[in-house]
Amino acid sequence: MPPSSLLLRSGLPLSKGKAGATSVEEMTAPRVAILKGPIERSEFRTFLRKIISDNDVNERDIDTVFDRFDKDADNVLSELETDSVNRFLISAINDLRTAIIVVDFQNDFVSGSLAIGKGGAKQNPTEALAPLNRLLTTAPSFDTIIYTLDWHPSNHISFYEHCRNSDRTLALSDRQRKLKPFDTVTFETPVLTQRLYPRHCVQKSWGAELSANLIIAEDAKYIHKGFEVYVDSYSAFYNNNKTQRSDLEQMLRSENINAVFVCGLAHDICVAATAHDALDLGFLTAVVEDCSKGLDISDIENANKTLSYKQCAIIDSDVVQAFLKSHKVPWPWVAKMCGVKSGSSNGITINH
Repeated sequence: MPPSSLLLRSGLPLSKGKAGATSVEEMTAPRVAILKGPIERSEFRTFLRKIISDNDVNERDIDTVFDRFDKDADNVLSELETDSVNRFLISAINDLRTAIIVVDFQNDFVSGSLAIGKGGAKQNPTEALAPLNRLLTTAPSFDTIIYTLDWHPSNHISFYEHCRNSDRTLALSDRQRKLKPFDTVTFETPVLTQRLYPRHCVQKSWGAELSANLIIAEDAKYIHKGFEVYVDSYSAFYNNNKTQRSDLEQMLRSENINAVFVCGLAHDICVAATAHDALDLGFLTAVVEDCSKGLDISDIENANKTLSYKQCAIIDSDVVQAFLKSHKVPWPWVAKMCGVKSGSSNGITINH
């Protein structure tokens, strides 16, 4: 459970059970209609454009999906081939259960000792609050809302101020140089490579609390991470050396969640790491850019590039709204459902 200071706070009315809905149980996004064959290529193009949230998907990529189902290559989906579309795409979309994972939107990252706005990217975390809070008060809502918190002991291995403590030993080359925050160092004891940060998000401190301006859903779930002294934890699923698993995957599986929207702080570090692990665990994954802020522009761009290659959708909150309200899905999710590969520099390729 979160500290008592993290319970429901906002200037907006929250529903019982979900943030922002008056009666969520009675409000559901319209389902995508089942198709009836035969369907010509042009009809399929029109249909697919109506159910995807991307406006810039080219005709060639849409045709790749059509060709995936057009087994006899006659440019028409027969009734049998259309049944495959219904099974692998339409039913998959209608059966989506989603979670939003709000990563580390804590005081120290907003305005405290490790304020994201002080990074080279100069991105202001408070600018992410308006679109994020809109999502958290949208109806229909997500099936699960999860907040993660960096939850460090006071002498955590990542803290620059404690890198020379007697219970740890820097490599000789690092012992001999003048270190500063954001340097990457090697420890001989324990054996690991670690980026150093200013002391931040110490357990039960003000800096570790979620921002007072963030909407907190009544039925939200919480993941605390980074609580081991000698191991950092960027991802909300695992610690950095993958020796400790959090409860996040089990939380999602228990609710039959199969798609996640990831956002928060910092985009290039903990948001990206959480998204990578979500993809590796088989969840359809999207990073919500306008609800996330990062430290370094080049690191943000590189994170987006590597995530996109793994078929993570890089989207804005309006795309999430389109999904919640009308079941429009990001193109990378459609490609993945249909067994084609999107996100590579060579476009889309069919997975045989």
